[in-house]
Amino acid sequence: MNNVIKYILISIVILLLQVLVLNNLNIKGYAIPFLYLWIILRLPASMSRILTITIGFLIGLTVDIFSNTLGMHAMATTLFAYLKDPVTLLYIPKEDIKNSAISIAGLGIAVYLKLLLTMVLIFCISIYIIEAFSFVNVFILLIKIFTSFLSTFILILAFDKLNLVNKNI
Repeated sequence: MNNVIKYILISIVILLLQVLVLNNLNIKGYAIPFLYLWIILRLPASMSRILTITIGFLIGLTVDIFSNTLGMHAMATTLFAYLKDPVTLLYIPKEDIKNSAISIAGLGIAVYLKLLLTMVLIFCISIYIIEAFSFVNVFILLIKIFTSFLSTFILILAFDKLNLVNKNI
């Protein structure tokens, strides 16, 4: 099966899993794993930045529509997609980005872990600051950020380890 078609089908399954299962999981009232970030992470580095940001926005908007969250995910995923290229450049030389897929197999475990850690942390901070829109309960905000970060990080790492899509999409 063509890798692009396979990627689209896996993306649809992930979005359905996110809105039907993971958003309702809400571990201990704090942690929500955001597996759908994997879709944006795996977009090819050769894709234009505008297209990446647009896809990120549309994915976030889809999650918002089914989760009734009024644009929180759309805003956070747009930021996530916007920062994907600059953060990637922190860990990978520009000439190597076009040849590597953003995955364990494409980057190696050390670089992938650093990139995943940074990107998931950016997303979790942004989504919960958007949700709270204040710093009144900083302790609860930090707990939500940390627990969601940890559950998302582990879930994306496990999902990427499955290697459902070949190295080059």
